[in-house]
Amino acid sequence: MKESMEQPKRRRTAEADAAALEGLSDQLQSVSLAISAAMKEEEMPFGDGMAELRKWYQTEVFAATDAQQQRWEERRWAFLGQLQDALKHPLVHTVFNYRIDCADDDDAKKVVRGQMASAFGGLLFVGRSRYNDIVVADETVSRVHCIIVRTAGKVGIFDGWSSYGTLTIDRGRQDMPKFDSALDDRRPLLFDEHESFTLRVGKNAIITFPAP
Repeated sequence: MKESMEQPKRRRTAEADAAALEGLSDQLQSVSLAISAAMKEEEMPFGDGMAELRKWYQTEVFAATDAQQQRWEERRWAFLGQLQDALKHPLVHTVFNYRIDCADDDDAKKVVRGQMASAFGGLLFVGRSRYNDIVVADETVSRVHCIIVRTAGKVGIFDGWSSYGTLTIDRGRQDMPKFDSALDDRRPLLFDEHESFTLRVGKNAIITFPAP
């Protein structure tokens, strides 16, 4: 089978304890605390923590062997536990529906409608690489573009490393502002747990998350 026809590689999840974070606990703790503060809408910079998360993700998930990929899964689950403890709220491990559309670069409203898809979990990675939970096949989308954190009450979008940023195109709550996370102004994008919202990632991709 040709490379272009291969299905995205799926990772198997595995339970793990805090010991699986050997050598990474300090770095990931800063990520957990920064995300927790942002979800509570407290003022706390999260850029450094997100840089650590990106380094960890790219080092572990783009591994060459099955053993290395299994190690990533163990650390991912341990990090989920650490993050949930910092948040003081349970992560929402349920299905999260989304639709990816292609936008004309000169007109964000001119889109080709895509099919509804779904991801599962309280921590979701978004990007161009096939190893992400939500894969966006567009060359202007970063290999690791952003992460989604889902808790009881809030959904947080954390863009700490993409080249073109993450923009809020629309949201269900009309009384709330539509913030952007741009290259020169990285910021978390926060939405209510059951709120619909639409994001633009890269230059050409629009992701819609409908209300459940």
